[in-house]
Amino acid sequence: MLNKHKLGSIHARRLIEAIAKNQDPMTTKLFDDNDDIINHSYRIECPFRKGIIHLFDCDKKKNIIQVPCKRQSIIAGSLRSHLKYSHHLSKTLATKLAQHYKDNRTINHRLQS
Repeated sequence: MLNKHKLGSIHARRLIEAIAKNQDPMTTKLFDDNDDIINHSYRIECPFRKGIIHLFDCDKKKNIIQVPCKRQSIIAGSLRSHLKYSHHLSKTLATKLAQHYKDNRTINHRLQS
């Protein structure tokens, strides 16, 4: 539900619970009309796609390969691996950048709610 259909975790849980309880899909209302059930941050742009490398505290910029990034988008949960293997960042720096993205995404989500 999360990966294939890009549902938010709360909405996927509601749907799975309804299936487990054998609720009638014709009469059961799981979501409010104004609920946004799609996880819009499931796929993201690589931070190196549009040349925003200068925003990160990275003193070894010349060692980062494939800048700008050629990928259109990546799954948010695989950002650290993408940075390590596609751009040859160290595990420490890839983890730091992925955590920075996750923290900012969480803050932005709270501001929009």
